[in-house]
Amino acid sequence: MAYDEIQSIFFSGEQIEFSFQQLLLALQHIQSNPSIKQSRIIPMLSTRTVFLVDAQQERGNAVAHRLLSHGYHPLLIATPLEAYTLYLQGIHLPFAIIVSREESSSHFFLNRLVQHSMQKYYWAMPIIPLTWQASTTPLLALPQISSASTTPTPPESSPVTTTPLTPLESSRRPPTTNPLAIQTVEQRETRPTAKISLAGQHLGRYQLIRPLGHNALSDVYYTYDRLREEHVALKSLQLRILPSKSLDYADSTTTIFQQEKELLARLHHPHILPLFTHGKSYVSGIPFLYKTMPYCSGGSLEDLLLQRPSHTLSLKETVAIVTQLASALEHAHEREIVYHNFKITNILLREHVKNIRTLHVFLTDFGPVAQALLPQQQQAGYPYLAPECWHKHYLPASDQYGLAALAYELLTGRPAFQGQAEAIMRHLHLTLTPQPPSQFNTSIPTALDHVILHALAKKPAERFGSLALFARAFQQACQER
Repeated sequence: MAYDEIQSIFFSGEQIEFSFQQLLLALQHIQSNPSIKQSRIIPMLSTRTVFLVDAQQERGNAVAHRLLSHGYHPLLIATPLEAYTLYLQGIHLPFAIIVSREESSSHFFLNRLVQHSMQKYYWAMPIIPLTWQASTTPLLALPQISSASTTPTPPESSPVTTTPLTPLESSRRPPTTNPLAIQTVEQRETRPTAKISLAGQHLGRYQLIRPLGHNALSDVYYTYDRLREEHVALKSLQLRILPSKSLDYADSTTTIFQQEKELLARLHHPHILPLFTHGKSYVSGIPFLYKTMPYCSGGSLEDLLLQRPSHTLSLKETVAIVTQLASALEHAHEREIVYHNFKITNILLREHVKNIRTLHVFLTDFGPVAQALLPQQQQAGYPYLAPECWHKHYLPASDQYGLAALAYELLTGRPAFQGQAEAIMRHLHLTLTPQPPSQFNTSIPTALDHVILHALAKKPAERFGSLALFARAFQQACQER
């Protein structure tokens, strides 16, 4: 094992006082280590901080309570990954890690933490494993704490503006009046009225370098992931600016990005952008959800259109995009997943387009729940929303309609239907037939007009039988010039 593991300490209800004494002796033994006198280690000792890794919060609280009463500053953390993430922030520097034997089986992140400590501080951070034994005597009753007059108070840490990106509610410093009371940031802060920028923040394993894009509710940042050792895209959703219904959902156990992660676990396709990680974090006391994805240097289709003087793409480019997206959507449909989240900003390019052969697009944001809960984001999707979707009926044919509407815009530089108000866009999609795209771009063959308008039929049954059939017809029509 790469880290320095001290002999395991056994905890049981019958010998609880003896077990605590053994733990305290182990910490004192570490502090008496001659190498601790090195200058780089002194900051770790000055706060007497230890990481306490235990997924069972009540059990961990009992240990943390006793450590606090002896002047230590324990940070209760659920998993070794969260401990590693918190350590990388550099805000809390422990001189030892106490970890339940169940959690110590996850060696990878403990090894990484100790290796990093060795490289930076020349200190092989000791690991103290706790082995819990089943007992008929209640183990989790809090031990007695000495009076404040005789008990040293843990030193206060400096104020910080960030907290870990993974859910580490129990690792925040408890209030001095009640060391075990866990008060969430939501309870302490009032709801802000505007987003704050996260650019320049160091959040656990992530360094948010610069913005890549934004909308009314979310922001995307060019980010360096220290654990993956590569650049990624991090999308944040600040909870306090959401509508109350959305906020209630986002604060629930299954968050928007968690559901997307579970959905994407069923999809493996070269034109569907994967999701690396997701979680919840805080900056300046403001909570937000986040997810990380591969970084696409080519930007979005919107960025590509803005680079063109006519704000349109060629027939060959549009055929390549339609073919790739149709394949991705068919893959999703075969697994009974409907996308219905078309926006021109939701189609990303792997890299800048040098020629048609390098054009590779990704479909991103498979978030059906987000669509239902975030009305500000729906507005950008109005031009691509099939008639049945306005009645909350989402079908595979709805994605065909959305892809056809996207192709219409790529070829003409304008949506098939234009408007801002929901009522107006609803009326247009439900009642009007769009003008043939060739009226706005004379290079479009008449045969392609028929294909696009066929896919934009009001009734799902009147569209092509599948996206594969639509893509094939689209490609053939482009060749008939």
